[in-house]
Amino acid sequence: MGLGFAYLKAGNPQETIAHAQLALKMNPREAHELLARAFAAERRFGESEQHVRAAIDAGDRQPTSILLLAEIQRDEGKLQEALQTITAAERRGNDLEVKHLYGIDYLRGDILARLDRPDEAIAAYRREILNSPEHLQSYANLAVIYLIEGKRAEAERVLEEMARANPHRGAYLLAAKTLEAFEDRRGAAHWRAKTSRTLSPRERGEGGAKRRVRGVD
Repeated sequence: MGLGFAYLKAGNPQETIAHAQLALKMNPREAHELLARAFAAERRFGESEQHVRAAIDAGDRQPTSILLLAEIQRDEGKLQEALQTITAAERRGNDLEVKHLYGIDYLRGDILARLDRPDEAIAAYRREILNSPEHLQSYANLAVIYLIEGKRAEAERVLEEMARANPHRGAYLLAAKTLEAFEDRRGAAHWRAKTSRTLSPRERGEGGAKRRVRGVD
């Protein structure tokens, strides 16, 4: 399973499939989910859906597996079906007394935005941020909606909010990339400067003597 995930992250779904198939007997739910992701990466959505439905059955309808089905349906363009599947995942989570499924409102917001329902998408992203303030992409997508609507000040406030809740390099870099997508070079440069200030001396390429003086190896 570990090798399968590594190959998927490296962009090699064929190797992922080979390793996930070896894990089917020992870890059926996880292996079917991994196979679903690998086939989706190859845009073989029929096979992807078969495996995610097998994962749902193997795991006694775990809400995270149902949510993966919604994700695949979204990628396939079945947006209304995906919304219904999200609702099913939420209901199953409630049955299991799960207070909040990580990423559920992010996924809902993404689908609503694709359906050109920005107000509902904004509300969904806000719920995800409230429940999972570490979910960086929710902030970024929310900022994108504001930028599309010409509400640059609102977008900037969202990115600042993301950075305050997540004061690390990944958040700063995502803020920069979000603004770069809208050709805001000055705003992006601000966030990239913050990114560079979070690098260690080794990452900045400072000499070994300087590191020793500062007491940093």
